[in-house]
Amino acid sequence: MCSFCFDCTTNIYLYGASSIGKIFCVNLLNNNFRVLGFIDKRADELSLFLGLPVYSLLDDGLNKENVVIISVKNVFEHSRIAKQLNKLGFQKIIYRPFDVLSGNHASDNNISINNAYSIISENYNGSSIIDIPCYNENDCFEDIKMPILDEDGDSLVVPVPVTVLFSDNKNDSPVYNILCLKSHINFSRFCLGLSNCNCSDYLEYCINAALKQNLQITESWKQNVISNRVEIFNQMNHKFHTCPSFFVENAPKVVWNKNKHYFNLCSGKHRACFLASINCNYIPVRMSKKDFKLFADEKNARWIFDEYISQLDKGYIPPIENPFFYDCSSSVESFYYNLIRSAADLINNYYWGGFNNFTLNKLKAYVDVDDNGFLERYLNRIGMTVTTNEENTIGTSKTLHSFFGFKDNCSKNNSFDVAFVSEGSLKHSVNAKHIMLLSNKKKNLPLLGQGVVSHKTIYFYELDG
Repeated sequence: MCSFCFDCTTNIYLYGASSIGKIFCVNLLNNNFRVLGFIDKRADELSLFLGLPVYSLLDDGLNKENVVIISVKNVFEHSRIAKQLNKLGFQKIIYRPFDVLSGNHASDNNISINNAYSIISENYNGSSIIDIPCYNENDCFEDIKMPILDEDGDSLVVPVPVTVLFSDNKNDSPVYNILCLKSHINFSRFCLGLSNCNCSDYLEYCINAALKQNLQITESWKQNVISNRVEIFNQMNHKFHTCPSFFVENAPKVVWNKNKHYFNLCSGKHRACFLASINCNYIPVRMSKKDFKLFADEKNARWIFDEYISQLDKGYIPPIENPFFYDCSSSVESFYYNLIRSAADLINNYYWGGFNNFTLNKLKAYVDVDDNGFLERYLNRIGMTVTTNEENTIGTSKTLHSFFGFKDNCSKNNSFDVAFVSEGSLKHSVNAKHIMLLSNKKKNLPLLGQGVVSHKTIYFYELDG
């Protein structure tokens, strides 16, 4: 493994002509280091910064043998920038590696690079030479630490995506993803005081459960049920803000459904729905170690990681419902989970017919969204027949569908119950009863939700079919 020496004779570029770059520059120049200039994506509008030239990444005047220190405030961007610099020929890069920041099993080289960054950022005077490993892309994708929150005998507590958490399948009762449990989700939103939410669906659920036990339903019984559940909600909300470990210590129990590729809840449905309703993307659940092994499928996950994911910008990949990939989407997961929630709300608005009268397996959906198949896999899991634009079923998306046991359906000229399309896809006519449109423009249309990718706001609108 190659390395380089860093001292006062080192020629340096600073990536980032802003506040952090200024701090680095002043400290380094005060200690007689050779700062040759800045690299910044705004080079076309910023020719000089602190009297030093500002280069674009593609500037022919850059010497790839010089050292680059990434001086960008958002340290979670560092690994992406380092990868970009390396592709352009730089090897001597000093930055905060993502695996060190995220607490995963970082490589020794990345720990050394991170330590060097800390030393240099603390007004390093160059009195001693620092030996720093060169950038090696393989160091960024070594061992991923599995997100185990607790271990007790043969069981583990692990955070799982809301998209793979479903109700129990006892007594031939319907099975729903927790985001599609309109009765429970809207009850939590009602308790939070959100507009357009009430407790009527949840009360109906409770009444149906009571009738199965031959209980007498009275007005005082209804009031007591709602009063008790509001109290339970308030206690959970209090614990979430004051003692979040409560949800690990009392994690709902689940079992892995290997045929459906999701978890069925054995207990704790209200806890899970509470967390889902306050926009938690992952729910801590207790499972057997055997089920965790099936869920992780580490051998196949590692192969996909090496063949596909390691070539992409870590942190900026649409979510993949496997613990091996959790960190890969850390910078964009809120957007994609907002997309899933908006899709679930659209389905609930038109097809929820009560807890025992809500079937999705007869519904047909069309998806033309650039998300590596994340939304398509969710709709498949909840039972819908999904058709996609053929252009979106290649490469990584196709491989992930196979990994999760789904088949691509690219049939054409069908009519659909629901469709989810990006604005650029509207050039293809879509025959659907209900359409969700993704657009970065404000429109005078019903708004289902929105999300942010980088600096852009993407709106989720409802269109008339």
